[in-house]
Amino acid sequence: MFEFSSYLEQQNLKGDDALYVTKIGDSIWFCICDGAGGMAGAAQASNYVVEAFKDLTNIDSFDSSDDFESFLRKVDLELANESGCGEATAIVGKLNDTTVVGASVGDSEAWLFNREYDYELSSMQNLKPLLGSGSTTPIGFGPMDVDKSILLGSDGLFKYIKLEEMKLLLSTKTTAKEIAKLAKQDIGSLQDDVSIIYISKKS
Repeated sequence: MFEFSSYLEQQNLKGDDALYVTKIGDSIWFCICDGAGGMAGAAQASNYVVEAFKDLTNIDSFDSSDDFESFLRKVDLELANESGCGEATAIVGKLNDTTVVGASVGDSEAWLFNREYDYELSSMQNLKPLLGSGSTTPIGFGPMDVDKSILLGSDGLFKYIKLEEMKLLLSTKTTAKEIAKLAKQDIGSLQDDVSIIYISKKS
């Protein structure tokens, strides 16, 4: 019923973004992270979250926002005790058939675009403390019905696009790579790392 695409482009050789998305049965699992810029171990923190998230995809009972909040709290403590890792934002979740649940922390964003309304799933998240601080407070979202699409992106996307232009693009059949072009349309190059996951209903 749903399909997905993903795109990650680093601004330079020391990029800090990471993502993972996969489909298992009728469920699409998604994770997007952005290491805290200017901190040592930012990329390592993002990659650590992604690797930990991959282990969840084998847990069939992992279905509520509380589950994803607990996962992020657990990773937060692990990162705080992991030598060489910094801090990171994260959005993690699962689209199960037509219902999305998840949790987030930081300034990456997740948006739900339905036929009758648009809603930022990550609107209630705490910007800080980040994962790796040892004191983060992730906020869950859902369950919410999905009848059109979900867009996740790091701040390298959402800081440099106009929402109306993005919605216009999403009204067509598009991909995460095409969406990324909106972040560099003014100067022709990225101003930050960009990571995107786009999940849409099959036409």
